[in-house]
Amino acid sequence: MQPILANAIDFGLVIRQGLTVLVPLMLFQVGVEAIVLRRIWRASFNDMARFTFRANCWSLAAGIPTKISNAVFYDAWLPRDLPGFFARYPFAVGVVTLAFFVVTVLVELACASRWRRNKQPSLAPWALLNGILLANLATYAVLAPIHYFATLPTCDVREFTSDTRWPDRPETQVV
Repeated sequence: MQPILANAIDFGLVIRQGLTVLVPLMLFQVGVEAIVLRRIWRASFNDMARFTFRANCWSLAAGIPTKISNAVFYDAWLPRDLPGFFARYPFAVGVVTLAFFVVTVLVELACASRWRRNKQPSLAPWALLNGILLANLATYAVLAPIHYFATLPTCDVREFTSDTRWPDRPETQVV
């Protein structure tokens, strides 16, 4: 028998599903970014994999407040009516993805600056920025469309509005 928690959150399930998403995602990001940075910064793949893993962990931590601010943005910008929501959703996801990209680049650039001081003092600052930008563009080119389609609502507004009159009525407040 499994206990039911007062807040109805099954922490074991949340952790398992979170790791199911996080581990392949992190492996992909670390692998792709390490390959790109190895070519640009002329360092070994192992060094770049260690660096990108640390940088992506910091980026993941910085993504938590970004996720909260993005939720506030969604709430403020996306309309409550279904047609308006579906019409604005692609733009909203684009803005949110851009926000994540900017935060990721800034955090990983800070990590790269520290790494450069300790490991590669001869590496030019422009090479540092180019490496971080290109590595993240490579991963975001794959992950951003996946994120868009994974978070896209699976229904069409026409499913709810054809032959119905409820969209004509004013919004009902549910307490």
